[in-house]
Amino acid sequence: MKKILLVLIVIISFVVGYFLSDFLNSRKKGGLSLSLSFLGIQEFENKSYVKSLQYFFTALYFNPRNRLAHRGLALIFYREGSYELAMEEFKNFLESPKDPFYENIEGNRGYVDTALAYCYIADIYDKYKNKEMAIINYQKAVNEYPDLPKYLSAYIKVISEKKQKTDEDIKQMELFSTIYKSVKNIRKES
Repeated sequence: MKKILLVLIVIISFVVGYFLSDFLNSRKKGGLSLSLSFLGIQEFENKSYVKSLQYFFTALYFNPRNRLAHRGLALIFYREGSYELAMEEFKNFLESPKDPFYENIEGNRGYVDTALAYCYIADIYDKYKNKEMAIINYQKAVNEYPDLPKYLSAYIKVISEKKQKTDEDIKQMELFSTIYKSVKNIRKES
């Protein structure tokens, strides 16, 4: 059922994107793609995952190398348990060029996002019992952002201090705790 829904969303997104593209020149496409990605992130944060998927797929229609859209899709696929699709999108995110506009807005957030992408990939390898690849990707995460353990620790603390934790908060805290422990072990071994 999920796959059918995803296919329908992809088709609708591409049809809408096709008709919109006739009205836009190539320079505007990049800006539109980034704007659609920000809307996708907003919908993701509001837990409107179907709308979020539509925005991300449409953003990729206008710019197939849009890092934010690939990251957004990867997080949705990961959340839904579609780990192979999530891994593919995280890899697309890592292979896409960094957007200078986004990097200027977010500062070093781009490094954190890259490091976390490696962490998610490592976690997926870990789920598939491929410890060697999991360790390699955790190491890449630490190399990308050496302060990653501090970042994860701070994030875990913020969630743990929340009075009202959602199931999503608890899952995120558990995942980041696991990643934190793995990253700390890798730093000790280095």
